[in-house]
Amino acid sequence: MKFPFTYAASFSLAAIVFSGCNLHVDDFNDSATLYADTNFRGPKDDWFGRTDRCRNVSDSMNDRASSLTCDGQITVYEDENCGGAWRRFDCNVADLHDFGWGDRISSIRY
Repeated sequence: MKFPFTYAASFSLAAIVFSGCNLHVDDFNDSATLYADTNFRGPKDDWFGRTDRCRNVSDSMNDRASSLTCDGQITVYEDENCGGAWRRFDCNVADLHDFGWGDRISSIRY
């Protein structure tokens, strides 16, 4: 049986394909979590990998978050697609109600 590529050619092709990836180990440490209850309890939505793009919360968590954790800072928005009123938090926030943001978040950016 004859293969169209040698092993060396296969490794070279793989190196070319993966050289376009811009993954960094730190990307896997970036995360954000919204919790339905205060003090980081209850049902939650998790996101991993910093992309600095808008992320809508799940339907089950929409306007239900009462606490949050993240790496660095997070911006929360009242409306989907990062619209409406917003607030930036340094993480972690055990009770969003203390800041007037409990049961109000529909999208995030971190």
